[in-house]
Amino acid sequence: MISADELSESTILSLGTSITTINKTEKLFGATIHLAAISSELKTVGVIVSAGATLKNNKDRGVTQNIFSMGFGPIYQPALLNWLRPYVLVGATTIHNINERSTSSGSMMLLTYSAGVQINIPYVNGLFDIAVSQTPKNKIYNNIYLGVGVHF
Repeated sequence: MISADELSESTILSLGTSITTINKTEKLFGATIHLAAISSELKTVGVIVSAGATLKNNKDRGVTQNIFSMGFGPIYQPALLNWLRPYVLVGATTIHNINERSTSSGSMMLLTYSAGVQINIPYVNGLFDIAVSQTPKNKIYNNIYLGVGVHF
């Protein structure tokens, strides 16, 4: 297994799919990237940044939905459980709807928060990354992120 000292100066990159639910009815699939860095001075604390995009063109209804999200937060690597890294993210998500039939469009920006965990895969520099996100007030946006990554 990789020691805590080896990971303390690491950069972590994960890529994955995001499954987004809007208004508890419509499921959309997109791509998300997480980039994290653990501080070499603090050894257990770092920062993580997330960016994602989901694009859907519903030709039957003539509607295109574009969803973009960004998040930022702390990531923690316990010294005794160096294979586990929990994190939280706070950010914004923009949902943009374009109705091609009526040439109308609308967009909204939502505050989102996320909680996730990265789990190392034994004997390799790989990891699994799992997170959930939602909007705090009206709960119209929910997201599940499943990714795989590498730390170097």
